[in-house]
Amino acid sequence: MIFVCKSYGIPDHKGGFARRLSLLKNLIMECCMEFMRMISDETSQLCAKEGKSTIGADHVLRSLESLGFHAWKTELDAALLSHKEVCIDRLYLMSSHFLEDLQEEAEDEQESDAEQRVEV
Repeated sequence: MIFVCKSYGIPDHKGGFARRLSLLKNLIMECCMEFMRMISDETSQLCAKEGKSTIGADHVLRSLESLGFHAWKTELDAALLSHKEVCIDRLYLMSSHFLEDLQEEAEDEQESDAEQRVEV
C-alpha cells in the first residue's frame, strides 16, 4: 500500500492511512474512467469509419484488439457468448409466458362467448 501510494506521488500525511486509501481509491477510479474513455473513443472512431451509427459488441471487441488488448480476446469472446445465451434464454422464457397468457385469454374469451350464447 505504501509503495503504491509513494510511487504515484500520493503524499504521506499525518493520520494518513485513511487519507492515502481515499486518494488511492480516487486514482483507481480515474484510471478506470480513462480506460473506458479510451475504449469508447476507439469504438466510436471504428464505427464512424464503417459508417455505422450503432455500436455493437463486435465493434468494442475489435477496438480492444486495436488498442493492444489481444490477450483478453478469448475471455471476452466467451463472456459475449455467455451473455448472448442468457439473452436468448430470457427471450424464450418471455415469449413462452406471453404465448401462455395469450392462450389463456383466448380460452377465457371462448368460455365467455359460450356462456353468452347459452344465455341468449
